[in-house]
Amino acid sequence: MRRRPESRRSGRRAMIDLHVHSTFSDGQHAPEELVAAAAAAGLRAIALTDHDTIAGWPSFEAAAAVGARVRAVRGVEVSAAHSDGPLHLLGYLFDGAHDELCAMLERLQRGREDRNRRIAERLAAVGAPVSLDDVRALHGEGGQIGRVHFARALVAAGRVATPQEAFDRWLARGRPAYCERFRFSAAQVIRTVHNAGGLVVLAHPGLLRVPERRLERIVRDLVTCGLDGIEAIHTRHTAEQIARFVQLAARYGLVATGGSDYHGPDGSSAPLGGTLGGVQVPDEVLTALDARRARLSARSP
Repeated sequence: MRRRPESRRSGRRAMIDLHVHSTFSDGQHAPEELVAAAAAAGLRAIALTDHDTIAGWPSFEAAAAVGARVRAVRGVEVSAAHSDGPLHLLGYLFDGAHDELCAMLERLQRGREDRNRRIAERLAAVGAPVSLDDVRALHGEGGQIGRVHFARALVAAGRVATPQEAFDRWLARGRPAYCERFRFSAAQVIRTVHNAGGLVVLAHPGLLRVPERRLERIVRDLVTCGLDGIEAIHTRHTAEQIARFVQLAARYGLVATGGSDYHGPDGSSAPLGGTLGGVQVPDEVLTALDARRARLSARSP
């Protein structure tokens, strides 16, 4: 029996969570379970931001439509290529049936499948064989396979004690079974999401672990491509980082957003709708995103 997602009652202000993962990528709970937990937590809205896929959206939207009183926000998290290294971009409020966007996500899925085959080959070569069939059997149907699923399969096979040990020994960047995968450039991702009527936010900038000046240079470059926001509030951001990122967003006329980056009890120790430091995201953030999207739509020919 699966554990119910962790939740936290909000205070008197309406709160939201704009960064949540489901079983359709590397989360541990189905989209409808996330909607139920958000309703129990008193959240006004949550965004489903699975990696490189919106396959969980139909069940997510359907669950939110059945008396949950939670606004379902369509989202996606895309790993993009940049001259300063890979970074993650969050897309919001786009048309999920847009041909260019669908083609981009399909290409990213093919890149993931190719990488999974190479990871399995490398694990076998270093004496820690886990087949794709083993990983799929453990993960179940309906979701994509990623490194975290290999890590869980290695635990189930008794080769490591924890998923983190699997990453440390084999799966993390620079380790024997790590493989790069296909990525679109950040400029291409931003352009495609904009063409689909959506907005793009730089995800968890604190995890880039770059000096402040370099981060500002990255943001400045992304702004020239049309960046709409910065994820200031995040599970692994300190209070000082949150303050800096809010200021950085204001300096470039961007929306300062936030979310828990909730994956489940094994993926994040922060609760749905909150962070380790207890910071939550007010619904004014979603209002700001809606307003920005309306302004951009009004400018479109």
